[in-house]
Amino acid sequence: MNEREQSIRNWAESLKPTEAPTEEEENKSQTDALDVIDQERDALKRPEVREKVSKQIERGSIGQKLKKLNGYRCQLCEVLGHDPISFVKANGEPYVEAHHVTPVSELQLGSGPIKSLARGMVG
Repeated sequence: MNEREQSIRNWAESLKPTEAPTEEEENKSQTDALDVIDQERDALKRPEVREKVSKQIERGSIGQKLKKLNGYRCQLCEVLGHDPISFVKANGEPYVEAHHVTPVSELQLGSGPIKSLARGMVG
């Protein structure tokens, strides 16, 4: 047996219990095993279904149309002298975000698509 094999054997032998487990250790081991079985049984149960209600602001397709109309270019970057195309997506289309002067989430008159969206694209 070479040195590496002997080292592995010594390590494996060090893992053997030096004395028999006490009754308390044996009971804990059985309890732990039963807990694992219970957890596995619970995992096999049908998943719980929960219902969620949420609100969503419908924004329409004007943003995508405006991006295309502007050539998918960031208008602010152009004004500042930066590259107006931040990066190109996998489909070859430049990436750009449309931003509103007044956040749509405020639900204010005029925060809807055309009035505030037409003012700026940010890449």
